[in-house]
Amino acid sequence: MMNDQTDTLSLQTPPTSEEPSSPVSPVVLTFRTTLITVVAIFIVAGNIFSIVVVRRIKDLADSTKILMTSLASNDFLVGLYAIPSIVASALDRWPFGDVVCRIQGIVALTSVTLSVSLICMLNLERYVAVTYPFRFPVWFQRRWVLAAVAVAVILCTALVVIRICFIMPMSYIPASVLCIGQHGTAVLEIIVTIVVAVAPVVIMIIIYLRLIQISRQHARKIKAQAGGQSGQQRDARRPGSDTKAVRTFLVVTLCFAFCWGPIQGSRACAAVSGISLPNWLVFVTTWLAASNSFCNVCIYYVFNASFRSEAKRTLDRFRCSKCTSVGPLET
Repeated sequence: MMNDQTDTLSLQTPPTSEEPSSPVSPVVLTFRTTLITVVAIFIVAGNIFSIVVVRRIKDLADSTKILMTSLASNDFLVGLYAIPSIVASALDRWPFGDVVCRIQGIVALTSVTLSVSLICMLNLERYVAVTYPFRFPVWFQRRWVLAAVAVAVILCTALVVIRICFIMPMSYIPASVLCIGQHGTAVLEIIVTIVVAVAPVVIMIIIYLRLIQISRQHARKIKAQAGGQSGQQRDARRPGSDTKAVRTFLVVTLCFAFCWGPIQGSRACAAVSGISLPNWLVFVTTWLAASNSFCNVCIYYVFNASFRSEAKRTLDRFRCSKCTSVGPLET
């Protein structure tokens, strides 16, 4: 009887952040640690480079610079909170204690919440720039955008702290090598999935379709007012150029949903069904979501000509500075 009660109590006690994970083969351990290390390096280096390049682009609105820099800074934090996971993966246990575990969990959850907010703000900013060009300088003044970012940071952090303190405490998950906590209730996980993976894509698609409609209306007006065929062909290109920045942020939004959708969807399915997810799926979806933090740099480089040109100039300056610092050898 006493043995049965002891077994029951041991099953009900939740695992602490200090408990080691189940033994992992050396090959899997090496691969896992290497993958997390590469992801962390790419995130940190890529977003530092992105911040430097964005600040040097001259033909970019101040509001766009602030929002893109804020998003890159937020992604940079993702790379920093991945560093403790490198050590935890190599040791196959969490060695830093509960305080660091909670800090990592707060940063992780705040980063995804803030990313959603900043992406929506970027989409709204580009939409207003195209649809209300004369009101845009007034509505998106530098001080107002900085204030909006500050409010978003405060609100996102407060929501995460409330979630951790009252809804879902942090705990180390050996399968994901991350302090992020087990999934919450089915309703909570479904709401989070809608907010993180579904809502930004729906909002962006609506904005993009609206801008396509506006561009076609502009093209028809230009066609009706054009004096000749050459003028018509020359001016008809202008409406399309207005949507290039929006197209870039459409790709950013879709990439975010692609990377974060699987982890939120799997957590929601686990919460609804009550079935435990396999460890490999937890690891893959967790670090696929984290890898989104260096995808934006690649998207900017591919889809934004100004970013690409300034990035090339920055790399050229870096290479030239290394050459001049060495100097010619005297004979």
